[in-house]
Amino acid sequence: MNILDFRREDIFQAVNHEIDYENAVITMQKAKQKGKFELAGCYARIAKQSLEKLAELKKRKEHDDNQERLIQRLEEYGMDVTEIKNAEK
Repeated sequence: MNILDFRREDIFQAVNHEIDYENAVITMQKAKQKGKFELAGCYARIAKQSLEKLAELKKRKEHDDNQERLIQRLEEYGMDVTEIKNAEK
């Protein structure tokens, strides 16, 4: 996980989802070794959900970055972007 992939306010959540993912994978592997495949399947779903949540957080960061680049381009073309910046706050 790269911390720069997330918005500042989402970093704590991202770290928690990463920890949840790692714990789920470890527990899933232990369950498989013990032949508890139904339990392993549950932990596989938990791991998948954690990855999906991480992906959502990354998409939010990408959206913010794209929006920021668009505002910069509009400023370069001499457009007044104060309303857009105020709307973000």
